[in-house]
Amino acid sequence: MVGKAIKKAGKLFTDDMTSYVLSSLIYLLLNVLSFGAMMGILTIAFLLISLTPLGESYGVYILGVGIFICLLMYVFLFSGFKGAFVNDLNLIIERKKPSFFGFVRYGIRESPRFFVVSLIKLILHGLILIPLAALYYFVFMPFPSIAMYGLIGLILVALFFNYIVQFLFSFSYVTAVVDRVNSFSALAICLNFLKRRNIMAFLIYTVYAIVAMSTFIPLINIITYPTFYPLMYSAMIIFFKEN
Repeated sequence: MVGKAIKKAGKLFTDDMTSYVLSSLIYLLLNVLSFGAMMGILTIAFLLISLTPLGESYGVYILGVGIFICLLMYVFLFSGFKGAFVNDLNLIIERKKPSFFGFVRYGIRESPRFFVVSLIKLILHGLILIPLAALYYFVFMPFPSIAMYGLIGLILVALFFNYIVQFLFSFSYVTAVVDRVNSFSALAICLNFLKRRNIMAFLIYTVYAIVAMSTFIPLINIITYPTFYPLMYSAMIIFFKEN
């Protein structure tokens, strides 16, 4: 089933390579612009605060709140644009033509729905990372001789559990797009799907995860991001729709 989904996605990619590549580049462009806008807002706010009396006494705290708000705003926009990217892939699978303005409209309109999914996932990641960070700080850091080994061990534990969290949410965007349901229903459908197709779902997600991680490798990502990344995400959509 996994091989069939990947093969079908590959055929769709060769049939309409332009739409796949353009959707990937639009997704990247909007995320870069969103991040740049948040950084610009944060920089302007910092400069304005530094010019006021509040900057001397509460500058650090105000900056911290500003960073938190900008981070939430970026996650909000990122979630919507990722949802729009998945929607574009689903349109291509259905032999429909996506468009730039359709991408932007869908991303902005559906941002709240996808933001809730991302926020829940971030909270779960935090519930894993914060105790591990505290464990390192209070248990391993006071003993320099074992601190490095403790850090490596905790990083491996964090990577393992965070991978599990990522897997549990792996089809959440797909279910939200394909079934057009709210955030919590999308998560429920996703978990139920993973329960029924656990091994095959884990296998196709692992292949996707390898491709996704390759998009962070300089030079290699020039090839993998606009090609293999949308191809594998399409394979996941096809796998979900056919199972």
